[in-house]
Amino acid sequence: MRVEPTFEGGSGAIVRLENGSATFDFGAKLFINPGQASGQYSGTFNVNVNYE
Repeated sequence: MRVEPTFEGGSGAIVRLENGSATFDFGAKLFINPGQASGQYSGTFNVNVNYE
């Protein structure tokens, strides 16, 4: 299976801080392989934040 994170505004979107904080939402597309067994799966991915 492959997971592709999706972000509002697309990859590289700019988030503006207000009063020293910001909230942003993200989701993901899950690509399921043919014949994938039913069940619960888990995994992780990294989110990097660069600031200046």
